[in-house]
Amino acid sequence: GEVGLQQRVLLEPCSSRSFCWISGSRLHRRASVCQQDKISRNRWRSLCFPVLLLISDTVSAFWRKKRLDRMDPLIADHQIFDDAVLTEIRPGRSIHMLHLTPEKKDVAADANTVTYFFVHGSMATMQQFEGQITALRDTAHIVAWDMYGCGKSPKPYEWDAYSHTEQYQDLLAIFDHYAGKRNVVVGHSYGSSMSLQLASDRAQQREKPIIGVVTIGPGFGPSHYPSGSIKLFRYPLMLLQLMAPLLRMGFKERAVHKETLKRECHTHDRLVARIEASAGGNPMHVCKAFYQQLDWVTPEQMERITAPVSIIVGEADKMTPPAYSHALEEQLANSKSVPMVE
Repeated sequence: GEVGLQQRVLLEPCSSRSFCWISGSRLHRRASVCQQDKISRNRWRSLCFPVLLLISDTVSAFWRKKRLDRMDPLIADHQIFDDAVLTEIRPGRSIHMLHLTPEKKDVAADANTVTYFFVHGSMATMQQFEGQITALRDTAHIVAWDMYGCGKSPKPYEWDAYSHTEQYQDLLAIFDHYAGKRNVVVGHSYGSSMSLQLASDRAQQREKPIIGVVTIGPGFGPSHYPSGSIKLFRYPLMLLQLMAPLLRMGFKERAVHKETLKRECHTHDRLVARIEASAGGNPMHVCKAFYQQLDWVTPEQMERITAPVSIIVGEADKMTPPAYSHALEEQLANSKSVPMVE
């Protein structure tokens, strides 16, 4: 009878994912209600997640602005960066970019004037090269930028936008457009890896050659990747949002020399204050996408580099210790390691 049929259906699994239907019984109605409830819950979750993410990002940005307001004008941007503008470097892709030419007309017109390209480290900004840019301002062409997702560049919710492939294509586009007769690429940390990759890919370029590469605290990817800090970014995004304050706590002590942390001069005081103010400036969706798609320069790529490479590393560097730079030096035939006390 119908009761026996209902019992048998409840005990026997369905042959597909569709719900079993029995005319005249309440089984179909119950299944329909359960299915609708499940769809409603999924829709609710899909709506809640971006809303919670937006709220979290807004709160982080609010407190970061409060810190900046309290510390201003000590941490104000150097006026040289007032000339930086949002520039389209590839179709549909714009970044915050600085392009400076020497103010002296004879220097600017000289074809032998060097063009310097500054490639900052992971989740940093071009302003970390403030000292170098101001020192070279009158004697060289300057090209610097905030990578996509960093500084004042756009930060959309697009996973692939922060991949190494996309970031490196940006670097290629910038170099090919702004390269002069003589070019030097300066990279810091992960930016050093990208600089070396560029030097490898443009090693045979004769018209606008790279005459030198300067790496600052570069390390050598295969010798230390993936590090513990990068593994953290495999966690779900909402968990990373909650962990963000903890992730920022120890960065200053690891990234800055202990003598600099004493803030005994204006330069050190300003540097530490800017690091404190910039904490939390990179949204977690950018960090997660970036750190999970890293791609370091390979030994095979470095074998093709013909330009001289300088390796500058701090003796007390905790982020990229000297051992990393020594490992990199062994891979480069035309390199020189320069240890720095601070």
